[in-house]
Amino acid sequence: MYGIDLSVQIENLMPALGLGFILGFVHDVVRLLKITAPGKRIFEFFADIFFSLFCTVISYLLFLAVNFGKIRLYLIFAELTGFFIYKVTVGVIVYGAGEKAARLLKRTVRKIFSPFKALCNKASKLSSKILKKFKIKLKNLLKRRDKVLYNNDN
Repeated sequence: MYGIDLSVQIENLMPALGLGFILGFVHDVVRLLKITAPGKRIFEFFADIFFSLFCTVISYLLFLAVNFGKIRLYLIFAELTGFFIYKVTVGVIVYGAGEKAARLLKRTVRKIFSPFKALCNKASKLSSKILKKFKIKLKNLLKRRDKVLYNNDN
């Protein structure tokens, strides 16, 4: 017989579906981290790269364990199917709840640190006033040579 037996294919299909489901959950976690990240663009870039590398390595390890490292198209489709089944079913609930929790966490952190932010703003304004006064005093101390009377060669 040529190829892989049907029973072996079905046996290999279940771990691939499960891995796709797990990768969908990991994707939701990464999406929630992107929401709460302070430096959005840079963090999104690196998070996407690391997620892609993670998916690649985990998928390869699955192919190695299940099919002796041979990459079969039906396994890739099974992973994608598991991913999309997660996204359509459980993923909607998990992401919605996680998004609400992330927003609540952001609001709580803002309320906690808002007095410190106001204090830092006041300190910054005060230090800028002090630096301006210091700069003016420094200019008065260091006069230009051509403006000083006893330095002229007349």
